[in-house]
Formats: sequence, C-alpha cells, structure tokens
Amino acid sequence: MNTQYDIFVYSQLDWAFGAINSGLAKYLYQDGYNFHLFDWGKSFLLEDLYSSLNYYDAILSCCDGSEVLLKPDETLASRIKFVVPIHSYRDVFWIKNRHSEYMQKHINYTALCPWIVDVVREELPNLNINFSPLGIDTSLYSKIEPSKELKTLGYAGARDDIGGVQAALDDKCPNGFPPAKKRSEMAWKIAENVELPLECATADWDKKSIYRHYTLMPGWYTNIDAICVTSLQEGAGLPALEAAAAGKLVISTDVGHFDWHSKNRGGITLPTDREEYIREATKILRYFKEHPQAFAKACKGVQKHALENYSWNSVKDYWIKLF
Repeated sequence: MNTQYDIFVYSQLDWAFGAINSGLAKYLYQDGYNFHLFDWGKSFLLEDLYSSLNYYDAILSCCDGSEVLLKPDETLASRIKFVVPIHSYRDVFWIKNRHSEYMQKHINYTALCPWIVDVVREELPNLNINFSPLGIDTSLYSKIEPSKELKTLGYAGARDDIGGVQAALDDKCPNGFPPAKKRSEMAWKIAENVELPLECATADWDKKSIYRHYTLMPGWYTNIDAICVTSLQEGAGLPALEAAAAGKLVISTDVGHFDWHSKNRGGITLPTDREEYIREATKILRYFKEHPQAFAKACKGVQKHALENYSWNSVKDYWIKLF
C-alpha cells in the first residue's frame, strides 16, 4: 500500500479522544492515511515537533491542544491543513475565548454531532465548520456475549455527582468553562428505583484522574447488562455506541449522534427532561428485569445493529473528505 496522506495528531490519547484517534488511525490506514499520534498532555519540546511538521499533509488536534501548538506561530494553520474536532459546548466556549481571529479563519473545524453545527453557526457564524460523525472499533466488542439477564446497570460518562448526589456545581467550572451537564445522579436514582446495583466506569466529578482509559472499556462492559446515558449534551455518546456493540441495552437521551446512528434500533432514546427520563427508564428496566427472555432478545438485536452500523468503516468517508 502506498501512503497517500501523512497526518500529525496532537491530541488526547486517553479518555474518549484516545478511542477516536486510535480508531481513525486503524480504519483509515487501509485507505492510505498514516497517522502519527502525539499526546498533547505529555511534555514535548515544541521546537522538536515543529521541525518535522513540513513532512505532514495535515494536522489533527483537539481544541486545547491546537491552542498550544499554534501559540508560537499562528500561520501554521494556513500553511498546513489544520483540522480541529468540536465535541461539546465547552469546545465552542474554548474557541470563542482562546482561539484568535486568525486561528478561527484558517482552522478547519469539524463538529462530532449535528447539534454542535447549529450552536457554532449561531454563536460563531464566520467559522468554517462541517459534520464528521464518530464510529467505534467494533472488533473490540464483537466477541462479547450479549447480556441474557438484567442484573447490573451501568454508567460510563464523566460524572457530576458525589456518591450519587448531584454536586453543587456553579454555572462555571474552576477553569471558567461551562459544566458538562452529564446529570450522572439520575443513573443512581434509576438503579435505586429498579433495585439494581450500579457500576460506574468513572470516579466522582472531583477525582477525574481515576477516569477509565479507553483501552479498558471493552472489559468494563462485560460487568454490566444495561447502560444509562443521561447527558444534556454529548459529542457522540461513545458509551452508548460501545455498550450497544457489546450487547448491552442502551437507554440514552436524544443527544449527541447516538440517535442519528441508532434510530431506536441500537437501543432506546428518551427525552432529556429529567423526570420523564427517570420515569420511562425505570419502567423499561423493570419490564426487562422481570422478562429475561425479552431482555436477551433485545440485547442480541442491539448488538447486531451496532456491529453492522457503528464501525468506523460506516463513517470514514466523512473523514476522508475532511482530510
């Protein structure tokens, strides 16, 4: 295979972005895209990185990493194609407050779900933006047996609860950013209602260093039978996509692009209203807890749909067009 494009990646390599960057590197390689991954959270001498950038056809960086990389020389964004994914309102906030007019003019921004495109066009109408949906590495989940009984509920997103109680967060986080609004305490309430143990992949909101690494997540999904995604905002809802591919029942708010991917075939989408979500999720899980045959059939169907539709192969053409 002859490499057509070499892409320098300067981004997070853990959390969700680790799954995204490694997935792109794996699934686009067969189409001639060679990704070189550098973790912007690690210590690199920028002059060492700059000395090799002319070798690359494009740079892919997260919002915060792009600010670091472009700080010494903003014109880099006009000399090499510079791509920055936007996965949340916090990224929009970052761009508004920390990306200069020059950066905003020359960076190629891509939103990871349709609602972010609408937000950007309203708040930053001059920004160059399109939509590039996410996939997952389905090979990591295809060998996991779908659940047959509902014994454990799971929650895998970032948390804004402390021990199951909503943390008293202000309108801004300590760094000045708006809170993520994950509403993780709702999963605790639902688990209590259905009398199920709740397994969380993440620590309380103030202990983020304990967050699960993306390479561990396939094993974590074997510990649960269903998952609740309770967020008001999601870039994709990777836990929803991954849990479905692992054969777990997914109940998600209609945010991110899980609904775009799923159309209720890879799980169940519910409105974002807190009380309605808790009420309906409780009803659904109680039914499946009492009807294991129906639950096993649902999990099998969810996994089949996910493995056929959520792979990077199903969305990679968006990214090829972008690069």
